[in-house]
Amino acid sequence: MSDNIQTCPACGEEYSPALDSVGLCPDCESEPVENDDDAICSACNGSGEGLRDGTRCWYCKGSGVAK
Repeated sequence: MSDNIQTCPACGEEYSPALDSVGLCPDCESEPVENDDDAICSACNGSGEGLRDGTRCWYCKGSGVAK
């Protein structure tokens, strides 16, 4: 029986995947994955601040998180 060696698309490391593997090496699988729900608002760069003093961002309404 030969090993099924694959290359991790995230880091390029070669590994032998487990049956429940998601297609990444064990090191990359254990790292937290950024959730798109928590993406930083690009209009205010995550600060939540508007263009003028005392105002909120027009896009995220002051949360700093993109919709």
